[in-house]
Amino acid sequence: MSEELRPCPYCLEQPIEKVSKIDGVTYYSCGNRYTCPAAGWFTADEWNNRPIEDALTARIAELEAENDRLQSGWFRDETICPDGSLRPKVSDLLNRIAELSQAVGLITTLKPTMVMDANHPLDMVREVAEHVTARIAKLEAAQKEALSLLPELERGHYYCDDCWYSCPKAVDGCCDESRGDECDCGADDYNALLAKIIGLLTPEVQK
Repeated sequence: MSEELRPCPYCLEQPIEKVSKIDGVTYYSCGNRYTCPAAGWFTADEWNNRPIEDALTARIAELEAENDRLQSGWFRDETICPDGSLRPKVSDLLNRIAELSQAVGLITTLKPTMVMDANHPLDMVREVAEHVTARIAKLEAAQKEALSLLPELERGHYYCDDCWYSCPKAVDGCCDESRGDECDCGADDYNALLAKIIGLLTPEVQK
């Protein structure tokens, strides 16, 4: 047989052959014939007959050729536009599309309710700027209110009428001298964290 045998159309396994004792013809089947759908025995012509596969392969080749032709034609014609400007490259256009997509994403992030209007870009920028400015003003007001309220959350050291159980740093101290002079009620750690939060919220100009 002059034509090379194709692999199995289902599992791509190479075919095996068997010569029939009845008619002396060589038949072929998938080498994975016990689990593959192509488990029958076929003549060489039957085995290699793949009309759908051949049609798809031919169509793919046509599309690839057309794609190459269009791309080469685009770059071959990339010279001068009627207005005298240079024709842009496909890569430049794709990069520009990516940049614009990022810009649109940023705008919609800053103002999710923004209605895109490509014909009036300056109006869009002005609208976003006004929205962001108003949002910043609200955040600054909330920040100022938080800074005025947070100091009120400062915690005093634990005090008990039975001074044996008071924190060593309480007003009257602790009667249990074995506990030393350091805070053991958690107030110092709590107040240190509170001071850190206030510091993070305080604008640099006020520090």
